[in-house]
Amino acid sequence: MFPVAAAFGNPPAGAASGYTIANSCRFNDNDNAYLYKTFGAGNRKTWTFSAWIKLGNLDINYRTLFADNSGNAGLYFSTSNTLDGIFGAVGAYPHVGTRVFRDPSAWYHICLRIDTTQATAGDRIRLYINNVLETWASASTPPQNTDLYLNQAVQHNVGKFSASWLFDGYMAEVVFIDGQALDPTSFGAFNANGVWVPKDVSGLTYGTNGFHLDFADSGDIGNDVSGNANDFTPIGLAAEDIVIDTPTNNFATLSPINRDTVTLANGNLYCGSAGWWSGAASTMALPTTGKWYIETLVGNRYGSYAAQGFIPADGRLITDAAAAIYYGGIDYATAPNYGLGITISSNKAGFYAASGTTTFSVTQPNGGTLYTTGEIYIVQAIDLDNQRYWGGTAFTSDSEVTWFGPSGSGADPTDPNTGLDISTYLATYGSYGLLFFHAPNATSASPYAHVNFGQQPFKFTVPTDFLTLCTANLGTPTIADPSAHFDIALYTGNGTAIGSGGNEISDLSFRPDLVWIKNRDASDYHVFADSVTGAGKYQAIDTSIEFLTTDAESIASFDADGFTVGNNVAVNTNTEDYVAWCWKKGAISGVDVVNYTGDGNDNRAISHSLGATPEFAFFMYREAATYDAYKFVVMPTILGTGATNYLDFGSPGAENSLGSAGDWLGTVPDWNSSTFSVGTYAGVNESGIDMTTVLFASVEGFSKIGSYTGNGNADGPFVWCGFRPAYILIKNITSGAENWNLRDSSRSPSNVIDDVIYSDTTNFEQTNNSTFNLDMLSNGFKSRASHASQNASGNTYIFIAFAEHPFAYARAR
Repeated sequence: MFPVAAAFGNPPAGAASGYTIANSCRFNDNDNAYLYKTFGAGNRKTWTFSAWIKLGNLDINYRTLFADNSGNAGLYFSTSNTLDGIFGAVGAYPHVGTRVFRDPSAWYHICLRIDTTQATAGDRIRLYINNVLETWASASTPPQNTDLYLNQAVQHNVGKFSASWLFDGYMAEVVFIDGQALDPTSFGAFNANGVWVPKDVSGLTYGTNGFHLDFADSGDIGNDVSGNANDFTPIGLAAEDIVIDTPTNNFATLSPINRDTVTLANGNLYCGSAGWWSGAASTMALPTTGKWYIETLVGNRYGSYAAQGFIPADGRLITDAAAAIYYGGIDYATAPNYGLGITISSNKAGFYAASGTTTFSVTQPNGGTLYTTGEIYIVQAIDLDNQRYWGGTAFTSDSEVTWFGPSGSGADPTDPNTGLDISTYLATYGSYGLLFFHAPNATSASPYAHVNFGQQPFKFTVPTDFLTLCTANLGTPTIADPSAHFDIALYTGNGTAIGSGGNEISDLSFRPDLVWIKNRDASDYHVFADSVTGAGKYQAIDTSIEFLTTDAESIASFDADGFTVGNNVAVNTNTEDYVAWCWKKGAISGVDVVNYTGDGNDNRAISHSLGATPEFAFFMYREAATYDAYKFVVMPTILGTGATNYLDFGSPGAENSLGSAGDWLGTVPDWNSSTFSVGTYAGVNESGIDMTTVLFASVEGFSKIGSYTGNGNADGPFVWCGFRPAYILIKNITSGAENWNLRDSSRSPSNVIDDVIYSDTTNFEQTNNSTFNLDMLSNGFKSRASHASQNASGNTYIFIAFAEHPFAYARAR
């Protein structure tokens, strides 16, 4: 029996009633991998199929989950990445999905519920994703009481429809129920943090053809544990395909949406390339603390190099082959030198760390060669607690790793004194965590690599206290349930004045301190109100009204579970639809509101309660003033020189410079965990003028303030956030013609995200506009269009995002 490895750590609080899934099965389409079983006669009117899946190769067509063997009926991913089905003989009763499945970094739950006895046509074939009932884009519904094709006495496959329609990725807890149409709550439940998680299915009644594949036995992959002995026969699957990457402990892989020209396979753990310095980054970032271990088996290295290591998870990622060279640990790399890694040539290992750290070329002991042909292991150990880094090499015949540090071989990852000092690099680039990358370079061969983050047994002994890269080891998020600090309310206006009761919005789990409302159906101004300034007062963010307005019919109260609005048309026109983005302020959430009166003095220090240095500050006037037509945004760590550059929240203008260093933040800027400084400029510190400033700081797993560079094509840059976003605000700071654009998961609950609101105009919501296609993912977001407001080539974008779930708990979207 294959010895399945164990993760080092405890699974995060994720499963219902403590239930965990131990194993999954990896399907590689190149291996023609699937499982098959010939059924006897079953109930063809009523049945249920359930599985947890994690996507692998996204480039292949018709990736099938469950089907017969003759190409008649099945459930599969289309060439458009929708989940479609054919349910009658010879293509009858086709159904086409709406959601796009392009998130390879976490797990989905799929539940297909068949019951043709239902009187309502739309209830006969129902598909649920993470407990959400899907709307079919098109559907040919079978007549009532129709016998469908599946669950009759023919061969059925898990992972295959026809010879070329093969699944690629991972499956866990595959269940078939014969004779019952069960809803998803038979297979999962929402935990205390609002995450859909697996539940124990052993008590279900499976029916004649029912089965439960738990993949617990790598020597008997198709074993049915339902009690029916409906065992499946594996094809193209081996013991090594049983891994511990599961919905209750998700492991890192290489990312097919954060790569250039490499080919990924074997559950995105194989990386092949015939190009120059092409590469792929991991789906999961190392946190800012901890000790981490990764093994890679590299082949076809003769005449070429291998580079791998870590890159900052803050937007400076591999997006093309030319950039990949800077992410490698190569001793001739030039600026911007963002990489931290190791290169292996025929006779030496070279360490490279950016930001002034010395490049080390370490020759093998006694002048020996690392390899001539064949395979070699490159091993990474990084200690973020002590800020040290080691690279190791070993032949396949070796029993232990030769570890290298700045002094050569003989290093030991358990002794920090022997490691490369990476403190300077981490201070510059490590504040948001690090992504692993692999970037092979071919000069006369087609190199490949097999990466192991710990989902399979390691070849070598892991140094003491070093961890595998999986969600079980990411630790407990600061904010386990983001909806307790940020949430979105969708509501319909009733036009009722406060004197008659108004319109009470009670969809939140907290009393909001910031409420931002936009009418989705009409060209009304944006309404922004805060509890510090008080109810019945608001700002119009788009500058249609220059300063604070008092109106008892706007946001009349901040309530324990929401807010109440009166009959102001911008917040409560009868029958019109609205969206409200709501925040709770405090050090935990990284949000604060500060009111102050300007005094015109340089280097004025103003107190705040973030407990961290502000990264995004939004200044608004509360009375008529010199520059009251502007809504100034200052981002000291991102915008140009910081002290002089700004954005206008109320216009599409690009990043601007005031030209005088002391004007914005003072001649000696001092933004820290308790105060922020302002200078003499009237936009932030006009004498005698009352101001409101909204401050944000990133909170790991909850919010992210950052930047990225566009590439100008539909395969846009991936941006790591460390969470599944609920809200993303993006601004092009290079071009002066692009609006601030806002997306959220309440208005667009599934991918692709194509509903946009501009925060700097009164325009109503744009819906189903493919010009703005964007995917919100379990760990960040990725542009799927080239529109200049989000992805013009070479343009710089700033963003602020808030979480639906931290990545440690997130489901794939």
